[in-house]
Formats: sequence, C-alpha cells, structure tokens
Amino acid sequence: SYSAPAVAVSPEGKSVLVFSGYDQNSSGSGLWMAYQQADGTWTQTNLSVGSNATTLSPSAVFYEGKLTIAYTDVNGNLHIGWCEGDPQDANAIWSSYQVVTGSNTDESSQWNPTLVAETGRLALYFPSNAGKTKVQTIRYLYSTDPFNAKTNANANGNWGSSFNGPGQGYSGVSGTISVNNDQPNVTSPIAATTFQGRTVLAFRSDDSGLGSDINNGHIQLLTQVA
Repeated sequence: SYSAPAVAVSPEGKSVLVFSGYDQNSSGSGLWMAYQQADGTWTQTNLSVGSNATTLSPSAVFYEGKLTIAYTDVNGNLHIGWCEGDPQDANAIWSSYQVVTGSNTDESSQWNPTLVAETGRLALYFPSNAGKTKVQTIRYLYSTDPFNAKTNANANGNWGSSFNGPGQGYSGVSGTISVNNDQPNVTSPIAATTFQGRTVLAFRSDDSGLGSDINNGHIQLLTQVA
C-alpha cells in the first residue's frame, strides 16, 4: 500500500486492517483487507468493492456489527462500503455506493474521509474539495441508516447534515464545522476517535509562511460539544 492502513476492531474483539492498493493508475488502486488467523498468521484479500479507490488511506469502523469503510475514488468522490456477515468469511457479501446528498450533490474531498461510530449515528468527517488547494475546511455528514442503499437504490444511505427529528434521520448536503463563528483550516487528512462520549478530531492547520515548511502548520484538536 502507498498509505497507512485503517484498523477496525469487531464487537468480538477481532482486528481487521483495510488499506488501498499500490497501483497508481487512472482506474483506481482497489481496496484490500488483512486479518490474523488463529495460528497467528495473517491473511490478505482483495475486496470486491472499491476498485476505483485512490491510493489514499480508507477509513474503517464496525457499525451495528458490520465492517463499514469509506474511501475516496479517483475523481475525489466519497463512497461507503460494508460487509454483510463476518468479513473473514470468503462468502461474505460486500455492498457499496457513492455518497450523494441533497438534490444530487456528489460529496467529495481533497483527501480521504474518516468514519466515526457515534451514539445513534454514523459520522463522516472529511476535508473539503474547494479548488484542489492545500487549504481546505472540515465537512461533515451523518446517517442513522447507512446500509439502506441495499434495498432502496434511491435512498443512498440517507446522509445529511440537518437533523430531521427523532426517527427521521438526516438530510441536506454536507455541513462545514465552525468554531466560534470561524471555520478551521485543514491541510491534512483528519484523525478521529471518541472520548467520554464525544468525538475528537485531530488535523494539521495552516499558518502564514512560505513554502511547505512544517512549522507553518500546527496540530489542532477539536472536541465535540453537542
């Protein structure tokens, strides 16, 4: 792989690595998965979804007991994939779809997205894709039923940034994170975890200066307050 793998731990305590392939071509590098056998050896397999994935790192979590991944395709568009059943089973079924919101808006990112299993919903955080510059803002989407695309092709996971009310999920295009009426700049992919029931995001910011000097960017932490 050209980039770091994503690690997901199942409810049963099994660790799974998900990573992009190493072929840099216009059609995509594909996605791969690795897991440890009972005897300690590791097995690697090519996933049936994500053939159009870039070499950027995918994101992976277990949500409602299913291994769920998010990745960026060669055009910068975001995709969700998931496994029905045990991902270590060779006969497990994978499904995927492109994340489209609002009135047919293709959600996209300059880099790779990050999934977080939050209370009662699956969250997707990602750098914007504004002009393909090094400085982007942080976008977000939520879904309470990200797997419904399998039975309703028009639903497409019901991703959105606006809460419709209890039991009604989310709708609308992705939103932009704002802190004290200011939108933080991001110049890197976003790392995320949960701590004491709140999501914490970590990323590199952008400060004034010339060139790509690492001193011109600081590591920032954002903590969810609501």
